[in-house]
Amino acid sequence: MTSWAPPLVGWMKINVDRVLNKHSNQARANGLLRSEIGDWIGGFNSNSVEAIQAIKTQNQMDPNFNLYQEIGEMLKRDWQCDLHSICREANCYTDMSAKTAINRVNGLETLMTAPLCVELALASNKME
Repeated sequence: MTSWAPPLVGWMKINVDRVLNKHSNQARANGLLRSEIGDWIGGFNSNSVEAIQAIKTQNQMDPNFNLYQEIGEMLKRDWQCDLHSICREANCYTDMSAKTAINRVNGLETLMTAPLCVELALASNKME
């Protein structure tokens, strides 16, 4: 059985998924950030094209200007990152969250708390 693999001690892991609604032709990207023991840290939902453009332009009139500015600053830092492709089964919480957000918001939505479907799934996973 394939499942989520935690990052190394002292690291965080962000899993990202993209979902497409074939009827509306809308796409959403979703990311979930978890600790080395699988605890929720944060996340995002976005219309990836709009979000990338907003981060690049950093329009001061945009209600999310401060967030986009912070993301821009983070992108300039000297980070150590490791990228891997994983199968959908190992990324099920991110996939679940992306599917629930497909018809919600435009732009970028930060998730300070886990969506209910993800919170319940994470809790049941810890009890196994």
